[in-house]
Amino acid sequence: MSGLRRTLRAGRTLLAGRTFLAGRTVLAGLALVLAVLAVGAALLANDLRAWRDAFARDDAVFALSPAAPGWQATTVFPFGAAASLLGVAGDRQARLAIQGFRSLDGVEGTLDTGSVTQSQRAAVEQALAAVTAGPDRRRASQASDLLGILAFGDIAQGGTVDQGQAEACVSAFENAVRLDPTNASAKLNLELVLRLFSAQGVRVGPGTGAGIDPTGKRGAGGGTPGSGY
Repeated sequence: MSGLRRTLRAGRTLLAGRTFLAGRTVLAGLALVLAVLAVGAALLANDLRAWRDAFARDDAVFALSPAAPGWQATTVFPFGAAASLLGVAGDRQARLAIQGFRSLDGVEGTLDTGSVTQSQRAAVEQALAAVTAGPDRRRASQASDLLGILAFGDIAQGGTVDQGQAEACVSAFENAVRLDPTNASAKLNLELVLRLFSAQGVRVGPGTGAGIDPTGKRGAGGGTPGSGY
């Protein structure tokens, strides 16, 4: 009987030892998980800073050289987590569309009317139209204002006012004002084209820019949207 008790005691000691070893394994695993999470958090924080710095840097570059920036950050954390958290896709899309508009702004009115220019024009219009369909009404308003400017440029180059072009131009400016009633550039542009079309006897839909300064200056339609991150 005493031998049996010693065996039982030994068994209890052995079980206790196994429990202790298992506990150490769990703690080691937990420490590893925490270390991985800490490294991941540090990488993610670094990626967030990288995106903020990229937008601030390229916004400044854009003011000096519109064709230069790309608003792209070099990141490490997988799955584009930092970009998703900051929601940079819409802001980058708008900036690239405006960049495309600025590139056309330097071409319109020149003798270059070849397929390359036409292709660029179509790509820019498509990019701006995509922004107008986005959820950010301020960005959408600015993009619609730029589409109106492009439409008006067609009329100005042609020398005569086509009814369809005039309606497209006014519609774009009205849509810009509707999306963002604080968009002073769109209001000013709308007032200008309505007065010009009226003077030439072209009837279009009712305007919404009454009371705006009639000088018709373009305003800030081609500026960079947003304020970075």
